Amino acid sequence: LWIMTKKERQILTRWQKEVELSLFESKALCMALFSIKDKQLLFSNPAFQLLARSSGADTLRNPAFDKLASMAKNHESEHSPVFEGLMTIGPENDSTTIQGKVYCRDNELLVSGEIDLVRINNQHRHMVSLNHEISNLQRQLTKEKVLLESALEELQETNEKLAILNEEKNRFMNMAAHDLRSPIATAISFTDILLHDEEDFPEETRKEFLKNIEERLNFSIQLMTELLDVSKIEAGTLTLNLQTNDYIALVKQSVGFNQLVADYKDMTIRSSFHEDSLAFVFDRNKMEQVLNNLISNAIKFSHHGSEIQVRVRRHPDHVETSVIDQGLGIAEDEIPILFKPFQKTSTLPTGGEKSTGLGLAICKKIVEEHEGEITVNSVKGEGSEFTFTIPLFIPANS
Repeated sequence: LWIMTKKERQILTRWQKEVELSLFESKALCMALFSIKDKQLLFSNPAFQLLARSSGADTLRNPAFDKLASMAKNHESEHSPVFEGLMTIGPENDSTTIQGKVYCRDNELLVSGEIDLVRINNQHRHMVSLNHEISNLQRQLTKEKVLLESALEELQETNEKLAILNEEKNRFMNMAAHDLRSPIATAISFTDILLHDEEDFPEETRKEFLKNIEERLNFSIQLMTELLDVSKIEAGTLTLNLQTNDYIALVKQSVGFNQLVADYKDMTIRSSFHEDSLAFVFDRNKMEQVLNNLISNAIKFSHHGSEIQVRVRRHPDHVETSVIDQGLGIAEDEIPILFKPFQKTSTLPTGGEKSTGLGLAICKKIVEEHEGEITVNSVKGEGSEFTFTIPLFIPANS
């Protein structure tokens, strides 16, 4: 309980009018006087007017005017408040809470109160924190939106690529079915002739029929083998058996094997090496497949009596192998499709040999699995040079 001293009372008396005026005009301290009888606002200071925005008793929302009037009827003391605590005043959709007191005298209610500055400050801090969090969420939402748009674009691109791949797969299967059907159907036809009309043909003709059957079945087996190789490569299941092997010995063996085929077209395969042996790590069977394919292609597309060169060069970190022919060459605009499955150029084999259109695609994949590279230089009518490189990895104990 605050008890003023004589000196304080003298000071306040001297300044009474100014103090009363300051209190009445305060924009923090709310004051309003209501008539209980007719529920009218008799007067209010600027702070109350600002918060209440009304001239009637309905501006008192909680506790409501009628409740305060009922409490006043049963209240005995004029100097103690009828109500003390948090009060809500103002319009329903924009009300304000004040720390208020209500007094009753002569059938009138005096409402006084002030805004809880600590509470407002806490609310302000809370709003600042909420706004900061909202800003962070908006920024995060913007980032997520950008990522989502990017993901959707990537998904669309992936779907487009899948559609293209699916179309290529269907075309691939159709071409494979066609290439398999044709030689097998021919072999069946020759077989049927031999089974039912063997006596109508001389022995030389029958041998020719059997040779045709053998050629077409060998081609079919080759095609199926290469189809399986392509399938393994595309599925990522092609595994290399990496071991230390003598590369020069392998090249010589491949040249010798293909020379037997080249003899039928009076061709010579010449090889050149800078050393007699070269041992390093690679998959012998797969590399033999690459060599045989490139050399046999050179034989297929070269003129009778021409020469093929197989050249091996050692570099500090890789081995370079070139197969050079003097054949028909490849048109410049057809070179980009050479290493794609089932892609055949307009250049036809000089001896009517068959081609699956898969060999170069398999060669490229095998070389790339060895972390190497394959290229081609060709001039239409002059010949072609296929070159591939593979890393030269020699184990420390070799």
